[in-house]
Amino acid sequence: AVGGGFVLFGDDLARFLAREVPEISYAEVGAALATAELKESFCATPPTEAARAAARAVCVEMRAKYQAMFRATGIAALAFPTVPIPAAPIRRDGDPPGNTAMALVRNTRTTGSLGVPGLSLVAGLTASGLPVGLELDALAGQDNALLALGMAVEKVLGYQNPPTMASAAG
Repeated sequence: AVGGGFVLFGDDLARFLAREVPEISYAEVGAALATAELKESFCATPPTEAARAAARAVCVEMRAKYQAMFRATGIAALAFPTVPIPAAPIRRDGDPPGNTAMALVRNTRTTGSLGVPGLSLVAGLTASGLPVGLELDALAGQDNALLALGMAVEKVLGYQNPPTMASAAG
């Protein structure tokens, strides 16, 4: 998004907080973010309408290119890793420096920005027993077809036992 990762909903969040939770300000939310990378992408003040309009225009252009690519190739869905790295154990004392939240949402961020359906399936487990995800994305309005495709892929992948508490906790 233009001007920070929160441009498209920054002023919506500020209005929501003012209306529903007036004791918490937008600035306090930004100050409370846990990582430097999240703090950097969070706008210090809600974005201007011009910034929102610019971000919307980028999304409209991206959506048109996305649709054109699907139609030109005849594909039903894109398939890619849900996150670019294997899952890490949950640390009771927080994430170590360099383990950035924005890197973890890098692959799925576009789906939300485009307003298209995305489905994440457990594709397997790492050697330490943590899940590896497979993301399937389709065109807007193709939710049912994407769910049907996801169910077919799940049959091929087979059932994956959930991680144990020992593998999830670090």
